[in-house]
Amino acid sequence: MLTQDDGTVRALAQHSSSDVAVIDATGRLLFAAPSAEGKGFLGYALVDLEGENVLELVHPADRRRIEATLAQVATVPRSTKTLHVRLKHVDGRYRHIEVVATNHLADPAIQGVVLNLHDITASVSAGHRQDIFLDMLGELDVSMVVLQHERIVRANAAFCDLTGYAEDTLRGFDSAFELIVEGAEELRAQLAGRHHGRQERARHECTLHRSDGNDIYVEVTFRAGAAEDDDEFIAIIQDITARKAREVAREEELTRRQRVIVDLRQRLGEELRSETIVGDSAPMRRLFAQIQAAAGTGSSQLDVLIRGETGTGKELVAKAIHRAGPRSQGPFVSVNCPAITDSLFESALFGHEKGAFTGAIARHIGYFEEAQGGTLFLDEVAEMDVNNQAKLLRVLQEREIRRLGASESISVDVQIVAATNRDLETAMEDGSFREDLYYRLEGFEEIVVPPLRERREDIPQLIEHFLSQWAMSHKEGAPSISADVIRWFTQHDWPGNVRRLEHAVSSAAQWAVLDSGSIELEHLPPKLVEGSDVVSPDVPGGMSLKQLTEAYQCQVIEKALKACDGQITKAADMLDVDRSNLRVTMRRLGIIWGKD
Repeated sequence: MLTQDDGTVRALAQHSSSDVAVIDATGRLLFAAPSAEGKGFLGYALVDLEGENVLELVHPADRRRIEATLAQVATVPRSTKTLHVRLKHVDGRYRHIEVVATNHLADPAIQGVVLNLHDITASVSAGHRQDIFLDMLGELDVSMVVLQHERIVRANAAFCDLTGYAEDTLRGFDSAFELIVEGAEELRAQLAGRHHGRQERARHECTLHRSDGNDIYVEVTFRAGAAEDDDEFIAIIQDITARKAREVAREEELTRRQRVIVDLRQRLGEELRSETIVGDSAPMRRLFAQIQAAAGTGSSQLDVLIRGETGTGKELVAKAIHRAGPRSQGPFVSVNCPAITDSLFESALFGHEKGAFTGAIARHIGYFEEAQGGTLFLDEVAEMDVNNQAKLLRVLQEREIRRLGASESISVDVQIVAATNRDLETAMEDGSFREDLYYRLEGFEEIVVPPLRERREDIPQLIEHFLSQWAMSHKEGAPSISADVIRWFTQHDWPGNVRRLEHAVSSAAQWAVLDSGSIELEHLPPKLVEGSDVVSPDVPGGMSLKQLTEAYQCQVIEKALKACDGQITKAADMLDVDRSNLRVTMRRLGIIWGKD
């Protein structure tokens, strides 16, 4: 039923210059009539629309907004709202419609929401399009304003919420840049560049001052409005305060880590400088940060697991953790696990009393007691027998040991730092390494020492370090090194890692001081360059590796003997080998000259 007196509505329609429709609170069409000019309501016949939900004709992008507005009108008697909407015409195209909605639900003569609809599609202006655009985004969390000569002429609800100002207040500002605390000039330049066509889109970060006195970081993006002749632009504003806070936190963390690295290197002290962990690459910066963090776990007895290939310097890392932590004044005890036989495992680690077994003629203090108050380094821990792993696990859990032959347990206060070069995941799968021991040793974040091939940028610094060490041990100046050698060293994969590099540098330095005083490609050890293009110019081609190695040894020894006036003892010192071993090598190679 339309109304108690539908003549009132029909009278409205007959004298109206716009289409008239009456809907109930749900959007169902109760009545519709064309305007007095006979334009017709979107081209539909009344019988096709009455009783239908006209909201189905609303453009999907507009529907949520329109439903919310009509719901608001329906709650307040005699209230009126003007809005823009796109409605679907009978021809399938959408038309721009201006709608004035008035609440007559409580009016006994009408009992509905009266809609006056006016088709503005043909005459919709740029300003109207901006209004419609902002209306569509009013429900979204996208802050937008329309600027005209720097003044705010429109602002959506999201921007008002962001700034804390009402739209009327924002329009009262002489310039939108009054809201900008920092970055106003740069932002103004961005806008000018966009307006004069120098940029397709202008974007700038700045600080915006809210009405409550707080400042927030925002990113402003300018896009041209629909009427550029009037200097109108749409500004999209995004709150990036949280993102900025994260960026600042990251910068502070990077700065903190750099300070940690410097502090760690200082705290390692003179005693460790002959064994300095060298490198400034990204993997090494992470390693330094992990060392510092692991050092801080010393007081809580969290165990540390170090993994890395052979020759990467796992023991150096363990020493660095010890020296940088609260246990630095305590002992650092290193245990080579593969060297301990299964039968002596308990005695070596836990100790024994006199008479505990045949040959136990006195009390023996094990490695755990020896490391009391300090650090126990278990090198190649994965080489332990599984049964011994269980014994070690019990001690790590209880922090107590019992010497063989003793009746009482002893509390131990040590930090365990274990290292291995094995693939522990595979070892756990095949049962050769206990999974529970792995998780116990990994009490702190697992530390992986990077192989040299993953930090090639550190190689020149390592070369300089090893040459300095060589010069100190030989009490003479270090030889120079050619760019070709540094380039070759940097490109090599170094399967033996830092240890192999150190040996190669020392060997090449020894050869260089007997020759030109500069390390060249021909001074590199033959085994190192096997398979490469590097060949010593002083030996003939077509030789086997054994022959090439022997020829190389002959040249080195003969040059050393010549430099030492034939004195074998001095030559042995120069070559850093035992005198008797040098004589054996000379006999094998047929070198017969020289004197003791």
